[in-house]
Amino acid sequence: MSAPTPAPGDDRPREGYYPDPSIPGYVRYWNGASWVPGTSRPAPKDGETLAPPPGAGSGSAASVEETGPHFFDEDPEDAAREPSAADAQHGS
Repeated sequence: MSAPTPAPGDDRPREGYYPDPSIPGYVRYWNGASWVPGTSRPAPKDGETLAPPPGAGSGSAASVEETGPHFFDEDPEDAAREPSAADAQHGS
């Protein structure tokens, strides 16, 4: 299975190893959304290929934990407890 062909004008980097911007002569794995920590290694010699690191294959960018909305005017503990009769009376 080959990588999807990018749409015209879509020049974002695809998953794979790219030159490590912080260490000359090294490469680091890009998962399509961010650099994968711990994947920096010496650049391969001519003809040598590097396999994607474990867990960094397709779909790893989607493994980001998603959270619900956060309302800064609410305390998480207040939102979890049931409103008391006094709270209801005062409109809180």
